[in-house]
Order: sequence, then structure tokens, then C-alpha cells
Amino acid sequence: AATQTLFSLVLAARAAALSTGDEEARATIRGFEERVASALQELRGLVHALRPKSLERDGLAATLADHVEALRTSGVRIVLDAADGVRLPLETEHALLRIAQEALNNAMRHASGSSVRVTLRSGAKSVTLRIHDDGPGFDIAALPRTRRGMGLATMRERAQEIGARIEIRGRAGGGTTVTVSLASEARG
Repeated sequence: AATQTLFSLVLAARAAALSTGDEEARATIRGFEERVASALQELRGLVHALRPKSLERDGLAATLADHVEALRTSGVRIVLDAADGVRLPLETEHALLRIAQEALNNAMRHASGSSVRVTLRSGAKSVTLRIHDDGPGFDIAALPRTRRGMGLATMRERAQEIGARIEIRGRAGGGTTVTVSLASEARG
């Protein structure tokens, strides 16, 4: 119901912007339309995140594919390269899924319009999850502590809980990459 209401608001704002001759009012209404459309996109992602495919039944690769597909329907350009057959303890897969969801949410929020690539690979000694966007990027060290946000801290905590190494790299003009590596002895 909430998504329907937001969708209706997007359409109403679009119609209102087209019907006015006042340029200042039109710009304000278009800004409202953009904010509502962004909220709609975020709500769709949140709704999907609450009901992911069963990790226990389908595994991380299939669950990531389902999540990525849901985000694509809202206009996000995402490429998923996930190796089938990657199976980890359920707690580990859950943590990796939540890290991927947070990284994707950050890309949608801060790198709107960029393309995103999600890669999941399993080697003889490790599993690696990488989320890279080609957005504006940022220098994490240059960010004031108050702007580093809960999302980055939460991703780090989840990685630490499963014994994984996480690296978050951003470069102004060069996008952002989140890489989570899990050594074979931590895989269970």
C-alpha cells in the first residue's frame, strides 16, 4: 500500500509540474517528485530485503540474484557475477547478504545513476564478495567522523562477526568498492 501511495504521489507531482506555468513552482514540484521517487525506490528495496529468498534453501548466489533483480526493476543498473555453488554456514551467508545490501543501498543513495557490479567468487582458500560502483566516489579518510555513517560501521561489524576482512575504498571520481574476503578456515 505504501509503494502504491508513493507511486501515486510521483504521478501527481509530475502532472502538477506539467500544468503550471510558474517556473519556480515547477522546479519545486520536480524536486518533490524526485524525492518521492527516491523514497519509493528505497522502500521497494527495503520491502524486498525483509523477504529475501531462503538462504538456507537457495544459497547466497541465488539470494543475491533475487535482490539484484528487484533493484533493477527500480531502474538501477547492476551486473551480478556470482558463482553458483558457493555454500557457507547460514550465519556467514546472512552477514554477507546484509553487507551486500548495505553497499548496494549506499551506491543507490550516493552514486545515483552509476552502474554497479556485484561479484561473488569462491577459490580454494577464500570467498570474496565485491560491490563496485562507478559513481563519484569519496575519500573515506577525508570524511569527518560524523559523516562516516552507520552503514559503514555496520558493514565492518558484520564482517568482523564472521571473521572476514572488509576493505572499503573510494576515490573521488573513481567510484567506491567494498570487498569482503573470507579465508577458508573461517568458512566453516
